Amino acid sequence: MVALTWVGVQIYQSTRSPLMIDSTSTNIPTTTPDPTPTPDATPTPDPTPTPDPTPDPTPDPTPDPTPDPTPDPKPDPTPDPTPDPTPDPTPDPTPDPTPTPDPLPDSENTKPPEVVKNTAGNFQAKMTIAAHQKPVASVAISQNGEVIATGGSDNDVKLWDLKTGKEINRFSQHLGNVWAVAISPDSQTVASGSADTKIMLWDVKTGKLKQTLFGHTDQVHAIAWSPDGQTLASGSGGVGKDFSVRLWDVASGKETAVLKGHNDRVYAIAFSADGDKLATGSLDKTINIWDSKSGEILQTLDGSKFSVDSLLFTPNGQSLISSDYLDIKVWNLNTGEANTLKGHRDVINAIALSNDGQYLATASKDKTVKLWDLASGKEIATLTGHNQEVRAVAFRDGYLVSGDTEGKMKIWTKQ
Repeated sequence: MVALTWVGVQIYQSTRSPLMIDSTSTNIPTTTPDPTPTPDATPTPDPTPTPDPTPDPTPDPTPDPTPDPTPDPKPDPTPDPTPDPTPDPTPDPTPDPTPTPDPLPDSENTKPPEVVKNTAGNFQAKMTIAAHQKPVASVAISQNGEVIATGGSDNDVKLWDLKTGKEINRFSQHLGNVWAVAISPDSQTVASGSADTKIMLWDVKTGKLKQTLFGHTDQVHAIAWSPDGQTLASGSGGVGKDFSVRLWDVASGKETAVLKGHNDRVYAIAFSADGDKLATGSLDKTINIWDSKSGEILQTLDGSKFSVDSLLFTPNGQSLISSDYLDIKVWNLNTGEANTLKGHRDVINAIALSNDGQYLATASKDKTVKLWDLASGKEIATLTGHNQEVRAVAFRDGYLVSGDTEGKMKIWTKQ
């Protein structure tokens, strides 16, 4: 098992619906969302639910035969049809759905994962917020620990106060699902990547659109800042078959490189701590490690069985963490071999590291967030409370933020 350390990480992954708190208790993570949003309400800790002492003994004679629709798996194939006043090469907005294998049957999951003592601390849901009208597709926490950024399938980017849960700003200029958000290392700029093929850069303090980056001819699924904040990397893919990785000079907004090495959608991207390497993960089941300066492929890891949806470098740059369907893989970049962590019962959508690099958080379609001790490779906690698939997660300074396909965002705090 690989022992890992970390210096601090920024993770990746907004709506016209007002802020809303559900009935989640501050002591019990499981929550029942309030179905009626209250405009401009300030999130407060969820009260302890009180059971109804007099349930209606008479069953409903006419049950609704129509089941509650289940949100489509990533990606959402229908971007906002509103035309863009500025012509740009927008491809066919209907992407091919990502093939998702069925979850393992119960008979194959009878042995529970080994769990070790939770040294990360107990996390409890501080508040639950109706963040987006559609699924929360991405979430990030600023390095100064003050701001949350979320991107939604409602085409919005939103900024939130991490401590209070209040909405700070909302950006509605994208014309498609916002698959990725990332906050710059200096916490001053938010980058968003969308199904409309564009990347937009926003000023955190003023809320102004600083610039729009044009170059991709397909949906932008992943973005990442270099450690020095001077370069932005992006990955794309869809029916337009732009499976490229692009590098951008942030100051000028100019595209500096187009890296081609994948033959399907690029879903994940991450810089090493020194900025010298760039890792990309794809629906083609491979991970490419690039020299970020020359654009040369240094290494290809092809041990994944399914789409690689998320990636993180360890602080020393010698290991890489990726999610692969039900598995988490910790790759030794010197040998190309990987240790596998198992625990989720359905697709893992996103991963995030704690500041010190000791703990990993994973978000899954099984409606849970799990915490892992990276030194031992063991699961240490399972956070429950989401009613639907958890699509996004971020981890920083004793706070953990997760977003689901109901459009809900939970802010968890370390007790």
